[in-house]
Amino acid sequence: MPHLGVQLLVQDRHVVMDNGILQVTLSNPDGIVTGIRYGGIDNLLEVLNDESNRGYWDLVWNAAGTTGIFDVIKGRSFEVIVETEEQVEVSFTRTWDSSQEGKLVPLNIDKRFVMLRGSSGFYSYAIYEHLKEWPGFNLGETRIAFKLRKDKFHYMIAADNRQRYMPLPDDRLPPRGQPLAYPEAVQLVNPVEPDFKGEALSNINTFIKVTLDIEKGQYITWSELFKIHARAYQVLDHIIPSSAAEMKQDTSLQDTDPDLWSRVDAIVLQWIYSTISEDLLNTILERDSTAALAWNRLRDIFSDNKNSRALYLEQEFSKVQMEHFTDASSYCQHLNASVGSQIRHGDSLPPFYKARSMLVLEETARMKKASQTSSNSAFFVSPVAHSSGHTAGNPFHHRSNHTSNRSSSTRNSRGGGSGARSSKGRGRGGGRGGQLHQQQYTTPWQPMSSQQQQWSFPPWAGPWQPWATPPCPYPTANHLSHQPSSQRQTGLLGPRPQQAHMAASTQQAPSSYAPTDIQAAMHTLSITPPDNQWYMDTGATSHMTANGGITPLFHSPNQPNPFEAQVYPTPLVAPPAQPTPPLQAQQTPLITPILTSPVDDKYQYSIENKDNKVHGWICMDPAVGFWQITPSDEFRSGGPVKQNLTSHVGPTTLAMFVSAHYSGEDLVPKIGAGEAWKKVFGPVFMYFNSVMDGDDPLSLWEDAKLQMLIEVQSWPYRFPASEDYQKSDQRGNVSGRLFVLDRFVSDDYTPANGAYVGLALPGDVGSWQRECKDYQFWNRADEGGYFSINNVRTGDYNLYAWVPGVIGDYRYDVSITITSGRDIEMGDLVYEPPRDGPTLWEIGIPDRSAEEFYVPDPNPKYINKLYVNHPDRFRQYGLWERYGELYPDGDLVYTVGVSDYRKDWFYAQVTRKKDDNTYQRTTWQIKFNLDKVDQNGIYKLRVALASATVSELQVRINDPKAKPLFSSGLIGKDNSIARHGIHGLYWLYGIDVPGARLVEGDNAVFLTQPRSTSPFQGIMYDYIRLEGPPSSSSETSF
Repeated sequence: MPHLGVQLLVQDRHVVMDNGILQVTLSNPDGIVTGIRYGGIDNLLEVLNDESNRGYWDLVWNAAGTTGIFDVIKGRSFEVIVETEEQVEVSFTRTWDSSQEGKLVPLNIDKRFVMLRGSSGFYSYAIYEHLKEWPGFNLGETRIAFKLRKDKFHYMIAADNRQRYMPLPDDRLPPRGQPLAYPEAVQLVNPVEPDFKGEALSNINTFIKVTLDIEKGQYITWSELFKIHARAYQVLDHIIPSSAAEMKQDTSLQDTDPDLWSRVDAIVLQWIYSTISEDLLNTILERDSTAALAWNRLRDIFSDNKNSRALYLEQEFSKVQMEHFTDASSYCQHLNASVGSQIRHGDSLPPFYKARSMLVLEETARMKKASQTSSNSAFFVSPVAHSSGHTAGNPFHHRSNHTSNRSSSTRNSRGGGSGARSSKGRGRGGGRGGQLHQQQYTTPWQPMSSQQQQWSFPPWAGPWQPWATPPCPYPTANHLSHQPSSQRQTGLLGPRPQQAHMAASTQQAPSSYAPTDIQAAMHTLSITPPDNQWYMDTGATSHMTANGGITPLFHSPNQPNPFEAQVYPTPLVAPPAQPTPPLQAQQTPLITPILTSPVDDKYQYSIENKDNKVHGWICMDPAVGFWQITPSDEFRSGGPVKQNLTSHVGPTTLAMFVSAHYSGEDLVPKIGAGEAWKKVFGPVFMYFNSVMDGDDPLSLWEDAKLQMLIEVQSWPYRFPASEDYQKSDQRGNVSGRLFVLDRFVSDDYTPANGAYVGLALPGDVGSWQRECKDYQFWNRADEGGYFSINNVRTGDYNLYAWVPGVIGDYRYDVSITITSGRDIEMGDLVYEPPRDGPTLWEIGIPDRSAEEFYVPDPNPKYINKLYVNHPDRFRQYGLWERYGELYPDGDLVYTVGVSDYRKDWFYAQVTRKKDDNTYQRTTWQIKFNLDKVDQNGIYKLRVALASATVSELQVRINDPKAKPLFSSGLIGKDNSIARHGIHGLYWLYGIDVPGARLVEGDNAVFLTQPRSTSPFQGIMYDYIRLEGPPSSSSETSF
């Protein structure tokens, strides 16, 4: 059945376009979209809003020296441009004259709306014109916005991996919402929807692997792990109340928000109950308890009756025999647990749980006494050879038949499970691991009976033979496949981790461990250090990570790593004089049950222009989609990686054309007096779709992406009636091939694979990223460096380019004139990036982003769960505050050849907040070693910045108090730190460093950001490189 023709109904106050699929109503003559009927819904737009606040074009403008004025553009005249069954195009115009100076922006504005036959949507575009004789102005922002029905549209999609149910607009308003550091960021303290009342992601047992039991006596370990966990999530005061002095300084949440305090306390109480045995739970469980009360009851159970316990401990310690344990680790662990937890009689008339503790202890003592055998002989190990054929002289070998009846899979049944958990993030893997060959092995700590062993010398006096490999508690490569007893306890740390010596031969994925691994590992290091190619990650800042210290203990950079690109080695060497606090790079989901009040912030959903093609909302009942499609970036400012808003809570969807977001005033068009200017914005497409009952509503997103591809391939459109919009036959094309030549890297011409190549107004090198008045046309080169830029509007341009992985900008010096129908072949072009000498060292990747650097986990109170375990983790709110927590006293120190920029270089050099709520400057330090220095040469320090916000970069060499060798002056207003962007505008500096400033041996570069009146003042680095003089033989010692 053919589609109905497009119908136009013009009324006194409204204009209606209808093609049988949808109906669009606009106010007359304002040109505001007041209604959209589609898919059985009378109006997709918010009917509770005033008609002028539903679907509209707007802008922000100001005259020089004045503040910005927000203006919803309302037409003053209406005109039908095209009216056929195939197409209707209508125009709403507003013209300017001198009587409106200071009241309205000095622009003639023509808003157009287009509906086509058979189209499930409508188009809109606008023509802005400034005449030469009119006063100047600044255009801070212009866009088209739609406010959808909040009772219908709850599910928002901006990309495949950026979609979620969204809060309601009412949730942002007091008292349900609490503004944070700036108005756009609001904490949802009491949202309407219960799903947003504390986004809790749970399994505390992932981090606290010890189940507290009165029989096993692991209170010290359990309590320490619990306190670490509570401290990490800032709820320690729920079990250990703050001191009186601290309470005077800080306003307690218990006073300011008792309901939230009660909810958080209930979560902490759940933590306690879920990590203790059922017996203990029944002992301490009381009605209306709090976390602190439960914590204190457990403390009393395990720490009462100290005096009489001491007598029992001494007796118990003397009875513990090493022959009852499989190795020294288990033996020592038992002693530690016993000493830390066995306790006895005490206070008179104790409460029930204390009385029970005494009875259980008495029962334990009597059972021990009854089961005690008469044999209390010491545990001996003989160095004398036995008939098994093992080497004589090893004081730790034993008879091989001692393990002959043991299951070979007993120990290794957990290995595969750990590996599975490493790759999956959670879970234990099928079968919980594989098996080793069933063989008979010796182990340096395999017990024997006293009848089988003799000492040839006193065991505690020596002489001892030197250790060939590190001793217990972990086996080594020489004894890799030993099978322990099936009765053996796995102990506090679970399966034993490999040592560095054995990891090389096994190539097995490391297991997951509790934070106490580090202490155990440090106590088991041999006198002779492991091979220098091996590394140990100390996990010293595991409290800042999602995984609370559960990291592979040893990792070889030459071996497969199950946490590839996430866990990075820290060399096992002495730290520098002013060590950088090690940052944990492992990024795993936050899966601890912590009650949060989620943050809503529209900037969390920003997208770069090149990827911002389609976004919108889904109504689930009936299943209807509302999508905004932008088929071309030519009318957007800032180039392909400029970030812009998309959709956000409202529900609102936007098409941004001009904005200062992530750029500042540099991308605000400044139209001068006496300057003629005209630009066409759009068309953009508002697309609507639906599914049959029973079909998946999320399939609407897949359909919207297909429609976006159709619109992109149809660009430039044929239907717009304005003469200012150029059709395909009025445009031209440019093609060519780009190479990179960096003679200090290669003498060959390297194809500029993936280069961004574009045409923009003529200007200086790199000026395209600040050009915002005219059109830009971009494409990417293929693997061979070939590029093609099609459908370029007529005019004069420069050809610009930049190459990911290469610093700087390319510009073809000769202006290019595009005429209608002309194809221009540029031939082979060569970009020689800035370079004076060989690379001595470098930090980061030259990609105009700080994404490769360390991005911390967010404060758990402010988590947006969309970005948990997400590649855009930098979109979380409040990450700038984490710097001061990681570096409370000193600043970042990076040691070339030792540090890893992926975990040791914070993503932004921000200010540090002080106790008096002021902010202080920060100075980062780069330490490096030069074997030789050309005292007469000039070294070059190249610093590329990915963002700058009201900041300054000062560079000093070897003397942090000296006059700066370089200062950038005050730069940047892109505000990318506050707006969760990982980049803003690009800055590149080449700094001459006289050789006389350097010394043979240790050197340091000091990077200071001195501006410090706000938490958002700072710098994001893209890439730093030190080059030697062109003929230098200087070498860097790693």
